[in-house]
Amino acid sequence: MAKYLRNLLRPWKVVTFLLGTAFFVWGALYWDLATWDVGVSFLMSILCFLFAPWAVEFGLDSVRRRPRRWGLRLLAAAAVVYMIGSGSYEIYNTLRMGHHPITYWENLFFSVPVTVMAGLVWRWDGSIADFVRELRRALRDTERRSS
Repeated sequence: MAKYLRNLLRPWKVVTFLLGTAFFVWGALYWDLATWDVGVSFLMSILCFLFAPWAVEFGLDSVRRRPRRWGLRLLAAAAVVYMIGSGSYEIYNTLRMGHHPITYWENLFFSVPVTVMAGLVWRWDGSIADFVRELRRALRDTERRSS
């Protein structure tokens, strides 16, 4: 757990978290959507930052290694992604507005993929320089295989 939190606190991850949160707060302030406010922007951003890397890694590990009950592990990872990207939105807005948000499907189709993408990025266990090196290596390998 301590290693996971230390890895999350890499400067580039904190900066991207703050930029993403600022974007969603800006959207809440300037786009007139009844179910999108500053509170849900902070809630979903924080949940995403804290849990999406774990959920994505847990899901990928379940598929790659196929441990005992891997399907249940994959389902658990999907449930965490759902709760980050949609469940928290539903609960927040149901409590705030007194009814289920009418924008459920729009949010689901936007927020769940964003959660997965953020989890894929934030699960990276290195610096930005390491990431660029690995990306260049992967691109070179892809070019060699396609030639």
